[in-house]
Amino acid sequence: MARRNAGVNGVAERIECLHADVMEAYPKLSFEALNIDPPWGGPEYFKKTRFGWQDVSPNPLPLVQKAISSGIAVAVRLPANFSADELRELPPETVVRESRDATRVLFRTAYYPPVD
Repeated sequence: MARRNAGVNGVAERIECLHADVMEAYPKLSFEALNIDPPWGGPEYFKKTRFGWQDVSPNPLPLVQKAISSGIAVAVRLPANFSADELRELPPETVVRESRDATRVLFRTAYYPPVD
């Protein structure tokens, strides 16, 4: 799907698609930014009052922390009910933006380093 979308958007020649365990492949990779949109577990996630790193499988926090410590820019999309306490595991400079419709928060995105 990623290859197809890259072709549709005219960027296929600038993107390398890789199917692997990212933590195993990480030392061999070279990139400037990481966008993580992890699976939240289907519609059941919204029934939880509090959602945290351990509720995402696989847990993206180790990858996020590794990328940040390597100087990589990171954006991670999180559900609206993600715990503010668990966001504190990211550097204090991290900015969290909410995406809303007219009545509610749909999801949050954490950015490091902060974006304008």
